Amino acid sequence: MDLPIFVIDDHCTTQFAAEELARYLQLIGGLSCHIERREAYDPHQEKGFWLGVIEAFPDIPLPEVEDVQVDDAIAIRVAGVRGIITGNNPHSILLAVYRYLRELGCRWVRPGAEGEYLPSIDVAKTVVHLTETPSYRYRALDLAGALSYEFLLDVVAWGPKVGLNGFFLEYDTCYSVLNLWYSHRCNPKKTAKPFSQEDAETCRLGIIDAMRKRDLLYHAKGHGWVWEALGLPVEEFKNPLPGDLVQYVAQTNGERGVTKNGAGATNLCYGNPATRQRFTDRVVQYVTEHREADYIHVWLADGVNNHCECDICRTTRPADFYLQLMNEIDAALTARGLPARIVFVIYVDLLWPPEQFSIEHPDRFILMFAPFFRSYSTSFADLQYGDGLPELPPYRRNQLEFSREVKENVDFLLHWKQVFTGDAFDFDYQYWLSQYDDPSGLHRARVMHGDIQSLRRFGMNGLVGCYSLRSAYPIGLGLYAMGRALWDENVSFDTLVEEYFPAAFGLDWRLVHMYLEQLGRLCDPAYLRGEKEPVDAVAEAALAEVPRVVEAFIPIIAHHLASPHPCWAASWRYLRGHAEITIALARAFQARARGDFETGKRLFAETTELMLQYEDELFPVLDTWLFSIYLEERACPELVGV
Repeated sequence: MDLPIFVIDDHCTTQFAAEELARYLQLIGGLSCHIERREAYDPHQEKGFWLGVIEAFPDIPLPEVEDVQVDDAIAIRVAGVRGIITGNNPHSILLAVYRYLRELGCRWVRPGAEGEYLPSIDVAKTVVHLTETPSYRYRALDLAGALSYEFLLDVVAWGPKVGLNGFFLEYDTCYSVLNLWYSHRCNPKKTAKPFSQEDAETCRLGIIDAMRKRDLLYHAKGHGWVWEALGLPVEEFKNPLPGDLVQYVAQTNGERGVTKNGAGATNLCYGNPATRQRFTDRVVQYVTEHREADYIHVWLADGVNNHCECDICRTTRPADFYLQLMNEIDAALTARGLPARIVFVIYVDLLWPPEQFSIEHPDRFILMFAPFFRSYSTSFADLQYGDGLPELPPYRRNQLEFSREVKENVDFLLHWKQVFTGDAFDFDYQYWLSQYDDPSGLHRARVMHGDIQSLRRFGMNGLVGCYSLRSAYPIGLGLYAMGRALWDENVSFDTLVEEYFPAAFGLDWRLVHMYLEQLGRLCDPAYLRGEKEPVDAVAEAALAEVPRVVEAFIPIIAHHLASPHPCWAASWRYLRGHAEITIALARAFQARARGDFETGKRLFAETTELMLQYEDELFPVLDTWLFSIYLEERACPELVGV
């Protein structure tokens, strides 16, 4: 059958959506499709799919949204090989195509071709009628970790397939995440590949092109403003600073200069109007030069307890200077007619809300809640609040302690919501390091799901994940659940399990699920995380059982390595590497749990060596750079709780 796909508008994303629909219909149904441009919808056409924005189909109602440029609404009216797929903007049309394909049984369990499960079906016998709007506006990933350019493109392609609508490229280029991979910093057995800032810029432009093709919302910048405000490249932002610039840098312990933790951790003297002017000028310059960005993240320095102690600054909270700076940036952008949306962050020292200033024009700004120190042993869904605002710990300049309790982190957000009532989202770290505390992959996915279902309760309109994107080890359920639950906050965790596991592992998926549940019971994430004392007889006894459980499952893994579907075969192959590494990891933690720290350190080092042997095989699912950091930290009992 030669099936027409009619495209009613000229937007590149609508054309791409038609191409994707044609490609997948051929793969799952053997249909040969061609794409035709039409000026208007013809209801008398006997067969074919129609794609275009909702205005082309006046008889199809869509729910109203607050902002049609960023808020999605879709409608699908398809019976067999005839129907309409539409949305209220171009990226909604693409999302609607993938939503239709999901109804036909397609699943994307992780980025890349081997993460696709595609059924074989008779499309002519299917009917899909639905109208939907996503539960949340902000549905994006931060491109973090150690990544190759090709893998980044896979992630950009994967995001909208699971309902995401944006990506965040930190800094000016993707150099940091790309060079981490190409330099093979954590694996001395691999040869580093030359990779320059120019290479990174070429890759960034390629990623932006891939995002434009999909009309994805572009989050830009974040870190880097501090040294740029002084007109210095990061490699020159170091002591001794040029004499005329020292005055703008924070004074700590009686001295001004770059902190011992480097450029990224150095704040400025924000009480100095000239400092804020330099900062504002740099933001205006960036916005002027990067009008393609939908959201500009304007953050201060990274690190903690590093704010200026000079006579001007020491009596004013950092959050007050920060909001004063935001208002000055707003005024400068308004004067130049620049409508850029600015994301400001409540993070580390900025968790303590302002006492003097507030945002004057909240429509320009989005609050980003970044609870970096929170525990992932529990989720937002576990929190209970009574009447009234909770009490916050006192603010003590540069002597702050940061709680890992989820509630005590959310307490700060609730106070900030009294100051700023505008749009907000969660910027969280469930898959930065904490995923390695859960060898089953199930506990962390449940926490992710619970967090997302509770975002609205705490005044947040979505999630941007600061994650290692190579986080499908041993399963990719967490990031899959992120996309699905941000689209539909009411989807149950059991439903996600029943969607994900058959697509990832095939007919024997229940065996995998039961196996991982066993691992989850034996490997207590709270213990592995360091939230319990390092010497723990209960943890030791449970961890001693892990090798037996894993070794009993290895023959089942071996039996399925030749699974007929590439997605299934890859999933079982990843379990094979995970099995060996998990045995080694359990033995290392077991030694620590019985108080044999020296043996534990040796076994953690051996686990690292084993993990690096599997680096190429596990590349798409395990970030070896981050896992190396995790193993190094967990090897040291003095770092319990890091």
